[in-house]
Amino acid sequence: MKRLPIGLSDYKRMVEEGWYYVDKTLLIQEIIEEGGIVTLLPRPRRFGKTMNMSMLKYFFEKTVESHIPLFEDKLIWKVPHVREMQGKFPVIFITFKDIQKSKWKTTYNDLIRIIANEYRKHEYLYEGDFLKDTEKAIFKDITSLVASESDYHMSLLYLSDFLERYYEEKVVILIDEYDAPIHAGLMHDYYKDVIEFMQSLLGGAFKDNVSLQWGVVIGILRTAKEGIFSGINNLEVFTVLDAAFADKFGFTDAEVEQLLNDYNLGSIKSDFQSWYNGYLIGNTKIYNPWSSLSCVKRKGELRSYWANTSDNGLISKIIESSGPQIKDACGELVQGNILPKIPISDHMVFPIMATDPNAIWSLLLFSGYLTAASHYIYRGVYHADLMLPNQEISSLFQDLISQLFNKRLDDSDILFLKKALQNADGQLFSLLLSKFMVQSMSWHDISGNEPEKSYHLFVLGLLVIFSGSYAIRSNRESGYGRYDILMSPHNQNFPGLIIEFKKKESNETMEECANRGLEQIINKKYGAELEGCAVQRIVFFAVAFHGKDVLLKQTSLNYKAITQTFEKDN
Repeated sequence: MKRLPIGLSDYKRMVEEGWYYVDKTLLIQEIIEEGGIVTLLPRPRRFGKTMNMSMLKYFFEKTVESHIPLFEDKLIWKVPHVREMQGKFPVIFITFKDIQKSKWKTTYNDLIRIIANEYRKHEYLYEGDFLKDTEKAIFKDITSLVASESDYHMSLLYLSDFLERYYEEKVVILIDEYDAPIHAGLMHDYYKDVIEFMQSLLGGAFKDNVSLQWGVVIGILRTAKEGIFSGINNLEVFTVLDAAFADKFGFTDAEVEQLLNDYNLGSIKSDFQSWYNGYLIGNTKIYNPWSSLSCVKRKGELRSYWANTSDNGLISKIIESSGPQIKDACGELVQGNILPKIPISDHMVFPIMATDPNAIWSLLLFSGYLTAASHYIYRGVYHADLMLPNQEISSLFQDLISQLFNKRLDDSDILFLKKALQNADGQLFSLLLSKFMVQSMSWHDISGNEPEKSYHLFVLGLLVIFSGSYAIRSNRESGYGRYDILMSPHNQNFPGLIIEFKKKESNETMEECANRGLEQIINKKYGAELEGCAVQRIVFFAVAFHGKDVLLKQTSLNYKAITQTFEKDN
């Protein structure tokens, strides 16, 4: 059987050495016929972006060595008018995928080194008298890593001009993972520096560049509002919401069926689908290619592969620092529910992502952590019903939430918390909740006036950590209102629990606040849902909070004889 190209991104090597290849060469035709002069294709990481860019390079590039053998048996060779363009154009190919440094200085050095390496591939331009003396000086300074910052900003414009004059053909410019340095800048606080550099570099390459035949830019997100592509009026953008290019990144159902059959794994198709399928790209369902190939290589071992290819730091940071609205929605997602009618923007502004819910959902969608169950345009704006695409990403979300929860409570605390809930031990529950609040609010450096983020993180932790013992729901209707948390036990020997959080008002004591919570639970009959599930014992916890201070009161109630009064357990 052929080797599977996991981690291999060089198209030429893959074909010449006989690795397994899912033919995506018709991307070339679609670039020519559907794309613009500059085509931006945002796709999630590990979705075959770099391999496709390498394939474009070998197809278009004019070289001494013929690359026709790389394409003769591929689908694109059956398209005569596209076939004629093979080997016709000079190509500039740059990838920024490995730039992940924590300091701007080292990132800048990496950026100019990548540019210098591309210049060195064309050192034949420096030979003889083809370049003017001033152009030779710029060429030498760029390759020697001593050019001015402004010359590096304009370096792709200079090189495309040199190449067009030399070959008497316009240039194809391919930029892979253009936003990787931007992600690093956001995570490590040099965002402004990297944005300014990338804006100048890409602006020079694509804005009013008379030497340009086509440009293709690949990344995860479009960041047009940053000004990176400002003024590039020949730019066409095709995101995961667009039908064009939908099947060119990732695997279709037919391609996966062939893959599984080729490796004698057809019997696992159904489970394979639930783990790695589910991405709606345009109107096409797509499998994660990295996970698909990894699973086949391990002879059908179904587990998380794509989720473990990075530290997921940005997503974890967003969940941790977001407000109650986002955390509640994450709770809905991990329970398998859909977030309906979410406005989606493909013009991402990185610095506001942690505070703008729509920007957060757009980021998660375009990054591959969410997918659209459906999408549509309403009043000129894309809207989508969002969900977790498959079991792999569901596991990732649960792991991230568990890690955040475990930062506040260690394993022994979680064991005690489980006992406290199963035994309806309000005193122990209160102690552990107080500890969580202290740890959580210290982590966020909260002044004590806005602890809601910590409480909602606590709710998320319960949803994940205790999902094996309870069916846990949050912010749902029951009786005549909406409870905060409802825990319905799988084991009928354990009590059903309803937890209501109340922030203390300025004109009341903590005890009055807790009593207000209990009265709300009873008067609005929040226990009706548990009664309908035949839960034998129902326990209410009302949690009053003020800053890091917590006061808990509890009561048990027989809902078959409900009254407006209650009797304390302790």
